Amino acid sequence: TTTVRTSDQLREVEPGRPRVLRRFYDEARLEARAEVSGGQQQTRGVDFTGKSAFQGKSVVFTWVPEDGEYGRYYDGLEGFEERLAELDEDLGARSLLPSEAVREGAEWELGASALRSLLGAGGDLEYEFEAAKDPLISRSMTMGVGANFSRLFGGDESGTVKVRWARTEELEGRSLAVLELTFDVKLSRELRDLANELRASNERLSGQEATSALLELALVGGGSVRWDLAEGCLFDTQELRADQRLVFTKQVAWLQDGERRESEQQLVMTGSILQESRVTVER
Repeated sequence: TTTVRTSDQLREVEPGRPRVLRRFYDEARLEARAEVSGGQQQTRGVDFTGKSAFQGKSVVFTWVPEDGEYGRYYDGLEGFEERLAELDEDLGARSLLPSEAVREGAEWELGASALRSLLGAGGDLEYEFEAAKDPLISRSMTMGVGANFSRLFGGDESGTVKVRWARTEELEGRSLAVLELTFDVKLSRELRDLANELRASNERLSGQEATSALLELALVGGGSVRWDLAEGCLFDTQELRADQRLVFTKQVAWLQDGERRESEQQLVMTGSILQESRVTVER
């Protein structure tokens, strides 16, 4: 379960996006429970809690037209500058909108990357696990296995995201466009450098090195997203679910008695995910 709560201040806006956005990360944490079986009733439960390195910090996103992306800097309490590059400004599913004006009843298709802001929860928030009871599982989650979905985007992406403006609802004086989503996408990304960065001390001492760490994810699902037409932002997501199949293939090599040794490990996981979000606008 990934929980992200932010307070956003729009300092400057332009058509289609904020020009300058200040975001305070009120809460960003990841909670997981794994049941590990050793056979013969040796099953044990392992609980993990990870807090984001950005929790309690604020970041200013500034749109740079010539680069076509946002620049980022800390506003107040400092942190590691290199971590800023993987943050996403779009927490509001703006990536699901079409490139031109549409009316109720319209349908459009998008690429797999449109799901990043929905499933990636703000980009790579650098979750840090304290006193992990099982370092192998916590390392896998850091890699993007079962969590940290933003790790999967930016590599090979295929499939489509279909969106339909199904209807418009009135709620508490707000006019909400109900967008119905269906998607069938596949993502894969080579994470060899990250795998080597996360090597345990005994792996480093033995000279073990990852030659490949390929993460592949298939997602099939859909749900509803409600967009606030007056405010121009996300209102909430409703029953956004997907079935997933993840394959993590890691190849390692090392020298033993002067000879090169190689091995391959593969982890296959199937299951489902549920995403929920809600935006509160304060003036």
